[in-house]
Amino acid sequence: MELLKFPNCCGIPGSIRLLQVSKDKRALKFLKKRLGTHLRAKRKREELSNVLVQMRKAAAKQAEKDKQ
Repeated sequence: MELLKFPNCCGIPGSIRLLQVSKDKRALKFLKKRLGTHLRAKRKREELSNVLVQMRKAAAKQAEKDKQ
């Protein structure tokens, strides 16, 4: 799966990699350290999780299109 091009701001690429391998708790700890508060980290984790879901759906759709 291709990683979206995010700016290297507050460790977003690192947290996406953690979320890709189902390390949600570790991603939360990582984001909390980078962003400063638990609430900000939870919001960012949810936002990035939704981005990953969209990426997976797009990849599945592309794979289905390539099969045809």
